Amino acid sequence: MKKILMYLLSSVLLVLFMMIAVDTSLATDISLEINDQSTNQLVQLQHGGVFRVKLKVAPGIDISRLDISSDNKMVEALLKEKLNILDEFAVSDQEQVLKKDVALPSTLPAGKFFVNVNINYVKNGKSFFVKQKNRFIVVPKSISSRLMGFASKHLPGDVALEILNVLEPKKIKRLNKEVEEKDIKGMGVTLNQLQKIKEMTVEEKIIKQDTIETAVNKAMSTRAKEAIQAMAKKKSRPIVKKSVSIYKVKGQEKSYINKIVVSVTSDNGMNSLELVEIIPKSVAESAGLLVFSERPLILESDPIVKWSFNNLPKDETKDFSYTVKTTEPVDETQLTSVAVGKNPGLTARLVRWELEKGMSAWIVTGIIFLLLIVVVFIVLPVALFKKRRLKRLSLKEEKIQKK
Repeated sequence: MKKILMYLLSSVLLVLFMMIAVDTSLATDISLEINDQSTNQLVQLQHGGVFRVKLKVAPGIDISRLDISSDNKMVEALLKEKLNILDEFAVSDQEQVLKKDVALPSTLPAGKFFVNVNINYVKNGKSFFVKQKNRFIVVPKSISSRLMGFASKHLPGDVALEILNVLEPKKIKRLNKEVEEKDIKGMGVTLNQLQKIKEMTVEEKIIKQDTIETAVNKAMSTRAKEAIQAMAKKKSRPIVKKSVSIYKVKGQEKSYINKIVVSVTSDNGMNSLELVEIIPKSVAESAGLLVFSERPLILESDPIVKWSFNNLPKDETKDFSYTVKTTEPVDETQLTSVAVGKNPGLTARLVRWELEKGMSAWIVTGIIFLLLIVVVFIVLPVALFKKRRLKRLSLKEEKIQKK
C-alpha cells in the first residue's frame, strides 16, 4: 500500500513538473510586455497616450499567427487594426525583439477590459499555442467615453463594429497587383530581372457550398479539414475576385515569378471574415516557399493557408496576396479559394442606417421604440386581460346553462 501511495505521489509530482517545464519553455520561447510590464498585470492607459508593445522571440521560432481577443468587441476590433506587430517578422537564428507603439484613439471606450494575445508558433517542426493574458483600464476622458465603455461592453459584436466604423471611418488600403520588392524577398531575383508576360483576372463569384466540399476533399490533414468544415457553418458568402500576374525571370531558364491577389468584398459589410487558400504542390511544395502580404495561419504545409479579418465595412475590399517562384507559369484554375463571413444582424443594420441617415433616423427609431413599449406594456396586457375576462364569462355561462 505504501509503495502504491509513493508511486501515485511521484506520478503527480512528475506531471506537475512537466506542466511547469512546458510553461517555462513557452515563456522562454515568446514573451510579451505591455508598457514595459509583464502579462497578467493591470495596465493603465489614457486617450491620446501611447500603447507600447514589446514581443521577444527566441531563436528559430516561427510565429504563424498573432490574434487579439477581448471581452469588449470594440476594443478588440481597434487593437486588431493597430497591433500588426508581425509585419516585419521573419524567422531568425538570433533572438528578436519586435516593438510597436500604438497611439490610443479618442474613440477607445473607457473602463476595465481583458485583452488576450493568442500566439501560434512553430519550434523544431512542432506547433505550439500560448495565450498572454492582459488586463487594461482605460481612464475615462469624458462622460461620453465612460458611457461608451459601458455600452460597448454590453453591445453585440456586430453592433459595436458598426458604431466603430462610423466613429473611425475605415478605408482599407488596396494591394498592388504588380510585383514589388517585398514580394520577392528571399527568392534570389530582383525587379530588374522580371519581365511581365501575362495577367489574368478570375471573374467575381460567391463561394458555393460545393466549393467548400471540394476544398475539404483536397485537404489532407485533420486540422485543415476541420477548419474548412467549420467555415461551412457560416452561411454568409462574400464576393471573391482573383488576379494572377506572371513574370519571366530574365537570364534564368524555366523561372517564373507569380503574384496572386485574392480580393474579398461584401455589398453589406461582413464580420468574422475567413479566407482559405488551397495551393497545390505543383505550384509550391510547402508554405515556406511563398511570400505573403499578410502572415496567414498555416493549416497544412502542402500548403493550405487561412487569413482572418474581423471587420470588412460596407463597399470595402480586402486584398490578400502571395508570391511564388515556379518553373512553369501558374495555372489559376488550380488554385481554390474558400471565403465565408458573418453578415451584420438586424440590430446592427438598423444602427448603421441610423448613423448613415443622421438624427432624423434616430427620431424614427425612437418613435418605433416607443411604439414597441406601448405594444409590449399596454396593448398586449390589455389584450390578455380581455381574453381572460371573456374566458371567465364563457365559463360562467356554461355553469349557468348546466344548472
